Amino acid sequence: MKKSSAILIILLSVCYHSFAQTDPKLSVFSLNPLFYNPAFAGSGGGLSLIGIHSSQFVGFDGAPQTQYFSGHGLWEENGVGIGMDFFNDSFGAVKETGFNGNVAYYLRLGDNLRMSFGGKFGFTNVRVDYSDLNIFEPDEDIIQEGQFNLIQPNIGFGTYIFTDNFYIGFSTPSVFSRERFDPFDSGIGVRNANLFLMSGFNLSIDRNLIVRPNLLVRQITGAPMSALVTVIADFYESVFLGVNYENKSSAGLLAGFKIAEQIKGGYAFDFPTNSLGRYTNGTHTFFVSFNMSRFKSNTGLPCFYY
Repeated sequence: MKKSSAILIILLSVCYHSFAQTDPKLSVFSLNPLFYNPAFAGSGGGLSLIGIHSSQFVGFDGAPQTQYFSGHGLWEENGVGIGMDFFNDSFGAVKETGFNGNVAYYLRLGDNLRMSFGGKFGFTNVRVDYSDLNIFEPDEDIIQEGQFNLIQPNIGFGTYIFTDNFYIGFSTPSVFSRERFDPFDSGIGVRNANLFLMSGFNLSIDRNLIVRPNLLVRQITGAPMSALVTVIADFYESVFLGVNYENKSSAGLLAGFKIAEQIKGGYAFDFPTNSLGRYTNGTHTFFVSFNMSRFKSNTGLPCFYY
């Protein structure tokens, strides 16, 4: 829809200032670690692809939507992982698109312990189309005509250590302070770099059931530290069910299944546990992944579903 309602702009402004839209933070983060940490490039042990679509405030014109795609593989002979990630994040008149290349180098620290270092290089494009707004006060200073377009380079770094059943990683997807649209200002405002800590492990209940807890911690200057926890149970490596929770923010459910030998797909539903719950029916996320795990026995990261 071309025109956005006034109430949606207010809600999205609230979301923005609570950092809900400062980098798409999807509850299915354990499915797309490359977005947060370039050191995960090649961690699937073979060729890994995943596509994700997420919708919030369903029913409102201009409601937030996020599309994400990543692909990466491992060059086993040299211990090098190579990948790319793309995202498109839009809400109201604001659209942000990013594309990055990722390179990771793997070191063997022991018989069952490995470490990788990664770099992310790309760009981010922020676009604001003021014609998509319903303007009730044309004389307001915050209103501009036409479009605003900004392209900025992006560089990020990360590292992680893992065994067959445990991993921990630290990263900053962008080391630069980037500029971003602020709905309470006339244009683009400064955004601080994000810091991420990710960790998880496998808990084998029996040979047909594996439980995988995962943790994502994010720190942004000027905002409280946030932590998102997800627990996924994998049945017969064919069906998986999960729950996730973020304090004073959201809770959700996840379900997926094996579509074919190398393809999995599923759906996640998240609902706010704060005051935003009065205005939205939740967030809907669909995902599909492909994994050709040629080298998985040597270098795979079983905590993730590729």
